[in-house]
Amino acid sequence: MTGNPTRLTVLGTTSSNEVTMSRTTLTRIPSLARLYLLIAAADLVGAFVAIHTGLAPTARTIGSGTAINAPFPFLIAQLAIVTAATGWRGHRAGTLAAALLVVVGVASVLSGLGDGSYTATLTVAQRAVQIALVTATALTVPVAAAQVIAAAQGRRTGTAPA
Repeated sequence: MTGNPTRLTVLGTTSSNEVTMSRTTLTRIPSLARLYLLIAAADLVGAFVAIHTGLAPTARTIGSGTAINAPFPFLIAQLAIVTAATGWRGHRAGTLAAALLVVVGVASVLSGLGDGSYTATLTVAQRAVQIALVTATALTVPVAAAQVIAAAQGRRTGTAPA
């Protein structure tokens, strides 16, 4: 996984009050991965709310999705794509995965227009979940597109993207 490593020094004491010090390198979680965590959280909250407010039965909520959550198979596919985009950033496979995230993100947001999700009668809580989900999904598009553009510019100039 790529990211900006951060050096962390940890001080502690032993049982005999001797001071100990250890160093470790942490890697920052890439922006696409953080955004996916928001999407997944919104989808899971949406599924929970949909089931517990009677918006849809459990099987439909998980298998087909509702106006406030994506189908779980789609969520799992997104996880695989995000993992590829972030894990192989700077490589052709990561660039292709990021490009696929752009397409999936746009299709996901636009699908709400076609299937009536945005005009569905929802409670305030359900609408809030929907807005959070659509916003998080829409935010992935420019971040993924930036990764694709950086890779394309790197190929033209002969430099690898950061």
